[in-house]
Amino acid sequence: MRRFLLALAAASLSAVLAVVVNLATTAIRLPSWLDKAIWIPCGLVVLAYAVVEWRRGSEEPQLPAAEQLVAAADVLARATLSLWSAQSDAWGIGTAADPVRVTWHWDHERSLPIHEVFDRLSGKDRRIARRRNAGRRNRAEDSRGEQGVVSDLHADLYRRIQRQQLVLLGPAGSGKTAAMLMLLVKAAEECVKPILTGGHAGTPVPVWVTLGGWIPDERSLVDHLVREMEANFRALRHPRYGAHAARRLIEEKRVALFLDGLDEMPAAGQRDALAAIAREAAGLRVVLTSRIEGYDRARASGRLPRPVVLQLDPVEPDTAAEYLRRGHDSDRQRRLWRRLTEQLRSQRDSPAAEAFAIPLILSLARDAFDGPDGEASDPAELIELSSVAEVKARVIGQFLERAYPSDSGPRGRRDRRRNRRHLFYLSWVAYHLRGRRDLRWWELPTWVPVGPLSIAVGIGFGLPTAVLAGACVALAHGAGSDLLWALLGAFLAAVGTAAVFALPSTPPGSAPAPAQPIGMDLRWPTRAEMRTLLVVGSGPPLTIGVATGLLLGPFAGVLVGSSLMGLLIVGTSIGRANVASGLLGIWLKPLADSPASTPDGTFRADRRRTVVTVTSGVVLGGVLFTLFNVVDPPRPGMWSVGPEFGIVAGMMYGIASGLGPAVLTGFAQVVLLPGRPPVRFPVLFREALRRQVLRQAGVVYQFRHAELQDHLAAAYQRRQDAGPARRMKQAAPQALVVAD
Repeated sequence: MRRFLLALAAASLSAVLAVVVNLATTAIRLPSWLDKAIWIPCGLVVLAYAVVEWRRGSEEPQLPAAEQLVAAADVLARATLSLWSAQSDAWGIGTAADPVRVTWHWDHERSLPIHEVFDRLSGKDRRIARRRNAGRRNRAEDSRGEQGVVSDLHADLYRRIQRQQLVLLGPAGSGKTAAMLMLLVKAAEECVKPILTGGHAGTPVPVWVTLGGWIPDERSLVDHLVREMEANFRALRHPRYGAHAARRLIEEKRVALFLDGLDEMPAAGQRDALAAIAREAAGLRVVLTSRIEGYDRARASGRLPRPVVLQLDPVEPDTAAEYLRRGHDSDRQRRLWRRLTEQLRSQRDSPAAEAFAIPLILSLARDAFDGPDGEASDPAELIELSSVAEVKARVIGQFLERAYPSDSGPRGRRDRRRNRRHLFYLSWVAYHLRGRRDLRWWELPTWVPVGPLSIAVGIGFGLPTAVLAGACVALAHGAGSDLLWALLGAFLAAVGTAAVFALPSTPPGSAPAPAQPIGMDLRWPTRAEMRTLLVVGSGPPLTIGVATGLLLGPFAGVLVGSSLMGLLIVGTSIGRANVASGLLGIWLKPLADSPASTPDGTFRADRRRTVVTVTSGVVLGGVLFTLFNVVDPPRPGMWSVGPEFGIVAGMMYGIASGLGPAVLTGFAQVVLLPGRPPVRFPVLFREALRRQVLRQAGVVYQFRHAELQDHLAAAYQRRQDAGPARRMKQAAPQALVVAD
């Protein structure tokens, strides 16, 4: 079906350009009765508007005010469970997975006293707590929420606290984000259960928010939440739920906030983060994750009113040994892992035992040293290493070697070169992230020199513009016309427009601001949108059409007015300048910071939107200037300003209004590093996701963990420090990723 639509679009575009050229060359003789027949399309436009109004009137009516928020909460609960259940399966911690067992304990130093929390339990929960604690001899054995297992956090604690803020703390790699994800899925399941039996979500619906991009000085927490909810779950914007459904869900306390990565916020925002959360999320259920040092820094400027703070514990050697030994399907693998686990139990103070206390290293080790018989390395070699850093580096290096093998393999040199190239560019990406966790693909063009990128964009758009304009000149005026000057003029016009509009003006040496990805949601306009289109699109065309009709006749007036009205109704969508008008503006779909989308999906959507906008600019420009040329044909000795000029103007319009980060990223991969084979970033990221080097976190990518990202970034830095003479010779295990 998609191929058929592409073929149909190409044929339609060819037909339109053919008609445009024929009109400009007066090859089509206009009959005398056309002055009257021109009113037929005007009547068709009025009829089409009446049909659209009738269809809009038969839409599903708005729900009563009392039912709007209930229905909106149900829709949000279903969508949340569907989205994050898929994410948990992708992260390997879903219901079908067998993750490592991580425990937690109550942080008495940073938390409310435990008796203040549980004394405020409901009567039912107090009875449950008494039954659980019955027969215990002393307070040390009284675990009324003082400790537990992460996978049971929902039943053990989350359901038992209502107005307290739950804070999960731990060092890097301790599993904070995974713990919150499991908790969110359990909370979403609790919301959906009543809906499946014909009821409604009775508990607050969990909403995941990544704090890395939130700056309290620039945007309030509520505004940030509304923006994410409306972008992620577009169903909340349906008229049946009333106006501002997302904001009203927050105000009515029908959502629970799951805030991830307090320590990953910009330094300027951390100071005011806790104070803003305490102020704006009063009465809402809140779950927050952070490293211990990041939370302490934030507490210096603001405090949560009623925090329940838990710390995730290191994995015990016996638990790590049990995790490493289970799930192997061959005798050799079981023998290798049994030998390692026996040594871990006998050498509990070894660097390997300390490293395996981190869930990240455990899971990476399983992936790195497990495999088919004859191919898997012996994990017992980790016992011989003398420091935790060496163990981490060896595990991560072996994991990357398994993901991107450096040997020839069954497919030979081609795969080896491809793997080495992908590893190099992944290390380049990790280095340029400079400690940030979210990999936003639309920021890649800002990491390359502005000059070469501007030249590449100009040439890339200048050549097709010159070819189209030159073809029109040759058809209209013959091969003996000033074809060379037309080609040169069209090329320079497109190059200049790309240089001015494609990239923002920045001071010398500074990086341009990244453009946000924008998609298109092709749909019927609403009644209000249709009225706005007609009002905006009818005023100037009516005035100009009447004036043209008085001067050149009714045919010319209707032709000019109709063409200008079509141009205004189709409109423009300048994403960088935040200008949107006409249908293209209505169809804009924000994609950035939207966990309901995928990174690869946002790339394709922005690329499609760029193609549609640029193509519409070319076609509209050619048609509009051709119609002007038909109305007022050139006199002898004057050059026509028909489709050739219209295509140039349309291409300039399309570049200025439609050039998006997906196309800029395509040009960036060509001029990225001179002397190196280019890489297609979408393919690079898809492969890294498949090989579990990257993971998806909503609309952005993230490296599987900060330790892996730091390892790759350090490898790229070592290569840069080594100098050109040594770059090709580095072969240490830690420098594996930079081999060429």
